[in-house]
Amino acid sequence: MSIMPKKSFAAKAAAFLAPVALAAVVAACGGTGGASGDRPARGGPDGPAETLELYRSNCIACHAPDLTGNMGPSTDISQVGARLDRDEIRRRIAEGGDIMPAFADRLDDAEIDALAGWLAEQR
Repeated sequence: MSIMPKKSFAAKAAAFLAPVALAAVVAACGGTGGASGDRPARGGPDGPAETLELYRSNCIACHAPDLTGNMGPSTDISQVGARLDRDEIRRRIAEGGDIMPAFADRLDDAEIDALAGWLAEQR
């Protein structure tokens, strides 16, 4: 008889969020961006194409294409630059906090810096 170990909260959250993330990414891929492709689906904010792709690949499932959040008010980052400065945003991306996972193990410093700088402009 095999005894299965209990799943950790992180494993349960990942199992729940994986289909949500996939659906969000699929939906984002079908969006109608500008001619340069610098806009997320559903009329999201402008920004550098590389940074927007990082956002689409890592953040959109929880924070929505337009930054207004998919998982409640705490995930609305549409005006995050008015609440947090660039360094605070960078720290949150790297280290996580509350329900947000840390991304320091998934993104390199330059990618985190790009996202933090772009998000600091969202006011």
